[in-house]
Amino acid sequence: MKFAKVVPESLTAGTFAEVYDDIDSMLRGKVVQNENAEKQRITHAIIETAVFERVKFTKSKLAKLELTDVIFKNCDFSNCDLTNATLYRVEFYDCKLVGG
Repeated sequence: MKFAKVVPESLTAGTFAEVYDDIDSMLRGKVVQNENAEKQRITHAIIETAVFERVKFTKSKLAKLELTDVIFKNCDFSNCDLTNATLYRVEFYDCKLVGG
């Protein structure tokens, strides 16, 4: 098992919505905390070197999501569709991953 290569102290605060603001649907080098990202629909988002804490992704459709060096802590992925997602060095701590 390979662990995420993330240095939380080097990340800046951000929001999941930033993935929509980038032309390439990319989020990099961010810490996202206490956010409600329920019922989101996004195809082929790329998230690299990030930490998500207490974020709700419930009932979201995140098709072809690409995650590299990402840590999720206390996040809720209940009934989240991660069809064709790619995860490389991703860690989940106390997350809810049911349904789908």
